Amino acid sequence: MRGAKEAQSEGCRLEQYDVVLDEIEATNVAVESANPGDLVVVCVDRARAVWDELQVLGNRAQAGAADEFDDP
Repeated sequence: MRGAKEAQSEGCRLEQYDVVLDEIEATNVAVESANPGDLVVVCVDRARAVWDELQVLGNRAQAGAADEFDDP
């Protein structure tokens, strides 16, 4: 948090940051709060569990995107 507070005080466009200690929950929060074109970086210890969660999120996003392009 100290780095984020320093960046804010130096004029960084950081509006908000959250501290989420559970890696799976943190991954979900980061991905769900990202805007199109954002780069999301997560540093984790439980890499396989986070990878599996990202696969679930990716499959969910692809399934939702397919609905937009279905012919009426």
